[in-house]
Amino acid sequence: MYIGRKNELDTLNSIWNQNSFGCALLYGKKYVGKTSLIAEMIKGKKTIFFSALASTGQANLISFSKAYYSCTSPAMHDIPAMPDWDTLFDEISAYAHKERIVLVIDDFSNLYHACPGILFTLQRLFEEQFADTGMLILLADSSISFMENTVMASNSPLYGLYTAAVKLLPLDYKETASMFPEYTPEDKALIYGITGGNPYYLGKLDPSTEIKNNIMSAFFLKNGLFLEEPAHIMKQEFRELTTYNAILTAIATGHNRLNEISEQAELETGLCVKYLKALASMNLIDKETPVASRDRKKSYYKISDYLFRFWYRFVPENMSHIASGRIFLSYLTAVEDHLPTYMEDMFYEIVKEYFCKYCSLIPFEIHNIGKWWGLNPKTKQMAEIDLVATDMEMEHGLFGMLRYSSSRPMDISDLQDLQRKSECVKMVSEKHYCLVSRSGFTDVLKAKAADEDVLLITLQQIYR
Repeated sequence: MYIGRKNELDTLNSIWNQNSFGCALLYGKKYVGKTSLIAEMIKGKKTIFFSALASTGQANLISFSKAYYSCTSPAMHDIPAMPDWDTLFDEISAYAHKERIVLVIDDFSNLYHACPGILFTLQRLFEEQFADTGMLILLADSSISFMENTVMASNSPLYGLYTAAVKLLPLDYKETASMFPEYTPEDKALIYGITGGNPYYLGKLDPSTEIKNNIMSAFFLKNGLFLEEPAHIMKQEFRELTTYNAILTAIATGHNRLNEISEQAELETGLCVKYLKALASMNLIDKETPVASRDRKKSYYKISDYLFRFWYRFVPENMSHIASGRIFLSYLTAVEDHLPTYMEDMFYEIVKEYFCKYCSLIPFEIHNIGKWWGLNPKTKQMAEIDLVATDMEMEHGLFGMLRYSSSRPMDISDLQDLQRKSECVKMVSEKHYCLVSRSGFTDVLKAKAADEDVLLITLQQIYR
């Protein structure tokens, strides 16, 4: 069963259903499920599927020719190579005028690097030969920067010629949960907190086994499924692995301000910024600034790839136990006891998704959502609010306190603390409050919340 991606699938199908020429760009991080989405979309449709090679233009021409004949003449045994690109595209055009087809070029950046003029060639084809066909072209790639800065750039030959650009993101927390129907809400949240909804990672786990076994087999055995995954990706993208590893480890262990990261990685601040930008370009880290604040300099960094976040938090410090096979002896104290604290930050990410996509209880449309931190003018001390959501005009704001690791139900003192902190945020005039807790709420708080229209939300509600 194909799970999720309804909006993306609807977008691609709507282009196809227009019965005219169209081109869609499909891109997203590696393993995010582009090929699976394409496979679902092209079911029942005549398709030329070409995966571009990291090779020469001639090698790609031969491979593309085979893809063409596999679609148009599947019974052919001795498949010839087209003599040149013009002949190949002439053949595709002629076939598309007779029958509706989907043309998929996957790993499109490989073809671009092998044939730098391909964008100009496609521009000509889109405007001339393909314009009066009912063909749908899908250009797919895992390089976000290539698609956004080269293919979609304002100076690109294809600018204004493609019908839609679909940036594929990981599955959200609720779509992820649907793949583990027998898990408890806590276990579903943990699976999301480890995989970030990446379909490739999720497909490697076993929903029929308990979560501890999934975590152990994925990260803490010598042949673990994901034990080498971050290191493998880092080696492909970066040279100075020691420095990048030090930065990611610093962020994963709670040192997320620039000066803290610089100190932990033993780097001069300016140089550290250079490395952070490189990691951000790979979508491995994000820079977060406080919501409803004019001070954009008060920022911190977080690892945005959840598998990387989990790996750098727990694997390096336990590597000797993993290599020696002794992790079973220390797993409880080295990993399991720390999972609730690790999940505090992941709970924040889940709650953000819940409010933006699934919650109908908020009395305004959310335009911006995140954390707030700053100086309390009364106490002259730093204050932090777990979650703030505002509308576009900054008139309405939802102020939230989130608790995951605590085993005590939240009570009136928590609400009062949140209300005091919200007074520090001067930009929002109409203030609403919510408390989100894994351990529930006291009866006294429930009564007060009902009187004051305060939202009380449990983990069970988020997954309902």
